[in-house]
Amino acid sequence: MTRYLLRIDDVCPTMDRGKWSMLERVASECGIRPILAVVPDNRDPKLSFSPADPHFWSKVRLWQNRGWTIGLHGYQHTREGAGVSLAPHKGPSEFAGLPLDQQRAKIEAGLSIMRSQGLRPSIWVAPRHGFDANTLVALREVGLLAISDGFALHPHCEDGFFWVPVQLWRGQRKPFGVWTICVHPGTASHLELARLERFIRRHAAAFSTLDRLHGDYGCRRATGLDRIFSVYWRKQRALRARAAALRDRCLRAAAWAHVG
Repeated sequence: MTRYLLRIDDVCPTMDRGKWSMLERVASECGIRPILAVVPDNRDPKLSFSPADPHFWSKVRLWQNRGWTIGLHGYQHTREGAGVSLAPHKGPSEFAGLPLDQQRAKIEAGLSIMRSQGLRPSIWVAPRHGFDANTLVALREVGLLAISDGFALHPHCEDGFFWVPVQLWRGQRKPFGVWTICVHPGTASHLELARLERFIRRHAAAFSTLDRLHGDYGCRRATGLDRIFSVYWRKQRALRARAAALRDRCLRAAAWAHVG
């Protein structure tokens, strides 16, 4: 049996409200209850797509009341940590590489903001997939024990955390497994969102929620197949990234040749 989970990243007051409205409408009409990765105190100018919404927090409370999962998407979505992440990630992120006390302070500050708004974050979503062993210690100390990240065929428990894998960035039909589709409304094109809408409407009955997955997989341990899949998926992502970089270099070279 194949199940899907929708995760919407970079939810903040300045997100692209036009694209977000489309995703909200589709999720509501299809009965999908996604994970919303909320940035508590956004300081990343790259997430400024619309003027700040003065009603943002009341809307997030509305989504929570609908049963949508609220995720803690870091604190300010900055790039100050230069450490190696436990998940496949390159470049600086907000957490990986920072000392434990700094990471703990960021997580506590983010939780404080969200709780002051009447929100109950139940899952961790690392900005840019950047987190390390210190992040896990801090999350354990604050009691946030579900993580949306990593590659596997199914959710599983490890070291006291419930891991929900994230493997897709667009709707793709799969023969088996549990697949999280991660979408960034600000950078997704209208064509990509239209394709995602068609996929959601076609497979709405196969979409699950964090609560249901925890009920089904909350005691499951990662298997050898999960680990093999993780290695395979990492290699596939690396190959696709290299192919995309090569394509970009060829296009730039062709452009320069044309100018010359």
